[in-house]
Amino acid sequence: MFYTLALLPDSHSEELMRGLPLEFFLYGPKRCHAVSEVFSILPDCSQEKTYARLDWVHIHAARDHLVLTDPKLLDIQDHESTALLSSVQDILSEIGPCVFQDSHHALIETPALRTLDTVTIAQAQDRNIDFWMPQDTSEPGVARLWRRWQNEIQMIWFNHPVNLKRQSEGLLPINSVWISGIGQHSDLKPHPSLLRAQTLHDPHRPFDELLLPPINQRPLVKDVLLSPTELAQSISLLNPAEADTEKQWQIACQALQDGLIESIQIIDLSQQDLPEKMIQWSDLPQRKSWAFWQKKNLSLHDVIHGGEA
Repeated sequence: MFYTLALLPDSHSEELMRGLPLEFFLYGPKRCHAVSEVFSILPDCSQEKTYARLDWVHIHAARDHLVLTDPKLLDIQDHESTALLSSVQDILSEIGPCVFQDSHHALIETPALRTLDTVTIAQAQDRNIDFWMPQDTSEPGVARLWRRWQNEIQMIWFNHPVNLKRQSEGLLPINSVWISGIGQHSDLKPHPSLLRAQTLHDPHRPFDELLLPPINQRPLVKDVLLSPTELAQSISLLNPAEADTEKQWQIACQALQDGLIESIQIIDLSQQDLPEKMIQWSDLPQRKSWAFWQKKNLSLHDVIHGGEA
């Protein structure tokens, strides 16, 4: 009977850490979001196969490096995606069969890339992509194999009619593909708090992007705040910089005092190791007054930064 408050970072870390803490929280060490997406769309897919996500992207040259552009700026149309993919079918057939596609991305089976370590576009975009390119792990040569396929696609798309037309209209060309989220069903290892929670609370960032088959059938609450009676066995995904997060924390403290929950679990999603704190009623500071059973307010900032709790 406790409430979990998972605190998002304000922005992704500028450190060279492969993988965002939120991805470790949602998917586990392999950060295989493509697998989660596959089984949310196609629940009868084989659990023994390896899946990956391919996004159609624009990479541009800066002064001395290459930068991945936010794909949301591309506004790719269905007919453009179809024409581009048709031109590289021979290459895609080598990479692996497609199980799903839309105008912006595809989900594929790819046993040859099973051991490849990748990062998401969310981490690599607007940054020098050298460090964020796929890397070998246990099997050497896999990253080189992917790079060869990627280069072949880039060469075909360089002067493709779709891109020539886009450029004539002042649009960015779709000149490359980005791979991420590789893994198998057994690689999905969400944080235990996600598996335990009966209700997901996410008013600002859509928790329904969390496409985990064991979790995506849970009730999703998008109200700004949870009431005290809604906290037990719930998890909130909130940004500590927002005022509503402090309000939710104070509601949780009151629920703790009133015995509606036994403890509050705080998970810091700004760090890769996802440090946790458990706050119980006895951790709240005593109010110095004749009403000794009452508690004074303890801010979430104090808890996060090593205050009284």
